[in-house]
Amino acid sequence: MYVVCTHTVRDPEEFWDRAARAVPNLPEGIRIHSIFPNADGSVGVCLWEGESLEHVRAFVDGATSDVAHNDYFAVQAENARGLPA
Repeated sequence: MYVVCTHTVRDPEEFWDRAARAVPNLPEGIRIHSIFPNADGSVGVCLWEGESLEHVRAFVDGATSDVAHNDYFAVQAENARGLPA
């Protein structure tokens, strides 16, 4: 399942440092396909893939909830464009 997460970042330096360390070491069953930060790092939108929205949320919130507010939605793949093949 694909999941989009919008991160409203309270501490951009810490958030993006954690992201850089986490991406090469993601847990089994979770992948990240795209990362789109804004210019000052205060907002980011990411495309994740995981077993479920809850699985992605548990990992991302566990790693970042003290430095960002994260909003999630499951992608309706049938109507999406540009998903990874």
